[in-house]
Amino acid sequence: MENSIEKVKNKNSFSIVISIIAISILLNLALSWFNNTIIKSPIFLDSIFTILSAMILGPIAGITVGALTNAGMEFIYGFSGYYCPFAACNMLTGLIIGIMSRRRLFDKSIYLTLAVLLLTLANALMGSFIAFFVFKGYTNVQLDLIIDALVNTGMSLSTASFWSRIPTNLIDKILSVYLAFIMYYFYRKKRGEPLPSIF
Repeated sequence: MENSIEKVKNKNSFSIVISIIAISILLNLALSWFNNTIIKSPIFLDSIFTILSAMILGPIAGITVGALTNAGMEFIYGFSGYYCPFAACNMLTGLIIGIMSRRRLFDKSIYLTLAVLLLTLANALMGSFIAFFVFKGYTNVQLDLIIDALVNTGMSLSTASFWSRIPTNLIDKILSVYLAFIMYYFYRKKRGEPLPSIF
């Protein structure tokens, strides 16, 4: 009897994990589409739910959501070949947040600032590396305008590719991390778990 109850619990837990991952991917794709087709901003808005899933479930879930989000973008935007290489950025986001969550750093909301800084630097480095070595510096998005402006000041293309991504990633990660954390806070509250403290 006890084994049967344990199997039911495990099955329910697995279903919850799959549901969180699937919903996170769909919501990432919806926000990405809204950003790219409606408001056309230079920020990304494609990792809010990568971050949330990593906060709740850890790094493996975060990496999975990140990878499948970018795979889904290829499908949505007509298999341009642009989004799959940048899956590494979304996966890196899931890994960093997942590790921080496993170490229970989000029990204190002060660590959100550290998360923003780590994600900004990691994504700027990874994104500029991919853009420079895979796409020769330009990726046909709004960000290219900033890169052009920096190159016109005499900066090299690789350096411009990196520095252009610092402000865009900083804005994107501030929005993404704090919005994800608000949802994480209410998720924990609903489950009756201890709530994060400010310090």
